Amino acid sequence: PEHRYPAALDDLESALDWLGDRPVAAGGDSAGGYLAAVLARRHPGRLTAQVLLCPALDPAMRYPDLDDYGLHRDEMRFFWAAFAPDGLAAEEDPMRFDPAGLPPAVVITAELDVLCDEGERYAYRLQNAGVPVICTRYLGVNHNFVRKLALFDAAGAAVAQIAAALRSPGFAP
Repeated sequence: PEHRYPAALDDLESALDWLGDRPVAAGGDSAGGYLAAVLARRHPGRLTAQVLLCPALDPAMRYPDLDDYGLHRDEMRFFWAAFAPDGLAAEEDPMRFDPAGLPPAVVITAELDVLCDEGERYAYRLQNAGVPVICTRYLGVNHNFVRKLALFDAAGAAVAQIAAALRSPGFAP
C-alpha cells in the first residue's frame, strides 16, 4: 500500500465520525475484513455488527497448503509485510486483542482459501467471549467467492445469509 498501517484505519475512523450517530455495521472482504474487525475493536458499542468475508486476520500467517486455489501463502506474506512492515499493535491484531464487548459478527469463509482457518479461529474467539457469531464455511469455493455472483451459486447464498443476519433481532440496531 502507498499509505501503510494505520492509515486505512484512520480513514475509516474519519468516515465513521462523518456518519455521526447513525447505526453502522462494518464489513469487508479479505484485507477489508481485517479493517472491519479492528474498527469494531477501536469503537466498542458504536458499530451494530461486523461482517467479515474471507477475512485476512492473522499476521502470524499460519496458512494451510491451499496455494493451488487462488490466493497464495507467499502473496499473503507480501501483503502483510507491505501493510504493516513494523508489525501491528497488540490491540489491532485480531488474534491477540480481547474480543469481549464487540458487536455481533457474520464470518464467511471459503473451504479452498488460505484464510479459511484464521477466519474461523477469530469467530471462535468471538464466540468464547460471548459475542453473537454466525460463521459459515462455504464448500468448494475459493478466496472472495462472494464477489463472484455470476460464477458461484454459493455467492448468492452468502449474500442472502448476510442480509438475513443483519435484519435479525440479534444484529439489528
